[in-house]
Amino acid sequence: MGVAQFEEEAPFDHRVVPLAAVLTRTPHGNLHAGLLYRGENGERCALHLGWQDKLYDRWDFQVLWAAPDAEPELLALAAGHCRLVWAEYQKTRSFPYAFEDRGASFDAEGRLVLSDGAHGMTCATIIVGIFHRAGIVLVQRDTWPIRKELDLKFLESVRNFTPPQHFELLRGEVEAGVQRLHPDEAVAACACELPAAFPAVRSESDALVTRLDGRRRTG
Repeated sequence: MGVAQFEEEAPFDHRVVPLAAVLTRTPHGNLHAGLLYRGENGERCALHLGWQDKLYDRWDFQVLWAAPDAEPELLALAAGHCRLVWAEYQKTRSFPYAFEDRGASFDAEGRLVLSDGAHGMTCATIIVGIFHRAGIVLVQRDTWPIRKELDLKFLESVRNFTPPQHFELLRGEVEAGVQRLHPDEAVAACACELPAAFPAVRSESDALVTRLDGRRRTG
């Protein structure tokens, strides 16, 4: 199993671990996740999806990171795919944010491919998708529950800055019973035995969030 660590205590080093998932709380209080890796010029990069068409490769927040127990060659392959996804976004400036990611995948060029009713990805599922492209299966998605009330509460927190059409798409996904993977769960899965089922991931997620929030209060 992988181990989750605070970067200030155990700095991320791509020469040791080519890729790691990271978790933080934003200034707005939301949990947010991304991927740490080395950029084209050797710089520290963090790929994360902020919202609709808002993909970034920099991260200024305090982070807790975790890398799955996988072959270094596979982690290096996943890191390379982060670079491809970012390069593709630089050309298109387009990346759809949606909860329904079943059928979403990345091709060999870093393009997002949507099929079978998939609408896009989130900051959590882009992590799962990139690892999957490298042959690392993080989670057993069929073990995830439908958490409609919790997901509708999240939607209300983002209503004010979400265009009506996009908001209705997301609400429709929740009302249809999407099995949404939360940001802390994508990172926690990296510290679990893979592929991880929901009960183990949720337990690890609770522990990670407690550690993260405890560090924020004392930091």
